[in-house]
Amino acid sequence: MDGLNLLAEGFSWILGRIIFIGALIPFFMYLVEKLKKSIHIFQLNQYGFLRYFKWLKRNFKEVFLTFELVLLLFIRTFYVRDFSEIFYLCLILIFGVYLFLFKTWKKTFEKKPLVYTPKIKRLITTISLLIIVAIFLSIRFGDDLTFFLTIISISYLSYLIVILGTIINLPLEKSINFYYINDAKRKIRSLMRLEVVGITGSYGKTSTKNFLNEILLTKYNSLATPRSINTKLGLTITIRKELSALHDIFIAEMGAYKPGEIKELTRFVKPKYGILTKIGPAHLEYFGSIKNIQKTKFELIEALPEDGI
Repeated sequence: MDGLNLLAEGFSWILGRIIFIGALIPFFMYLVEKLKKSIHIFQLNQYGFLRYFKWLKRNFKEVFLTFELVLLLFIRTFYVRDFSEIFYLCLILIFGVYLFLFKTWKKTFEKKPLVYTPKIKRLITTISLLIIVAIFLSIRFGDDLTFFLTIISISYLSYLIVILGTIINLPLEKSINFYYINDAKRKIRSLMRLEVVGITGSYGKTSTKNFLNEILLTKYNSLATPRSINTKLGLTITIRKELSALHDIFIAEMGAYKPGEIKELTRFVKPKYGILTKIGPAHLEYFGSIKNIQKTKFELIEALPEDGI
């Protein structure tokens, strides 16, 4: 009988481990998607802490009143060590349904797909290391309950983990950006015959830029910033990778989320020509008022040289 009991206990333990792993697979798939979404939101907000936190505030229910919170309470309340197989089977069902719902959820917030830039790859690496350390500690010093609470907490706090990873990477990112921006400045200043056109506005910047570029290409060798890239780092990448001495004209789309940002971009690329498109309440939540939007957009015109147009 002792042998049979031992065999039964061994079989039960193996079955429990199999179900344990089975419960993890759909959840880790979900966790990856959740972290991708969190990083994507951060990228869409131009890697700005203030803009990101404002987005979190506007989407408080979606971010913090989530299924993970219910799951944390469920596991903490109903975890029964003696019936772990049943418990894990419930988790498989819960995680599977949740993964399905998440995968089929329409991401209406997406204006642009997640771009895996070197900065994003570095952020993903840092976040991955943080998660590995957290999981290792939960396994090393805790039990199954601690482990599950840890990974669900990671999912629940994914939006804040992105901030933590960014803060850790901040010294490195600042040094990299400083080098790239100054390198781009040197390059664009060295192109003496290059004419720069700046385009800004609330609506129609990208379309206007593309139309203008097509027209200019019939006579000149012009280069426009790709897609809807309109930030300082976006301009930096375009200048360093694509702009050359063969170009006659550089068309720079300029975006902003607060007063002073267009002025900063004009100091960077020094446009001789400026185009203002329609001004309206786009990003009003960041500017605070239409007046601030107008003032910011007109920073382009104010920065033009005396012989500028």
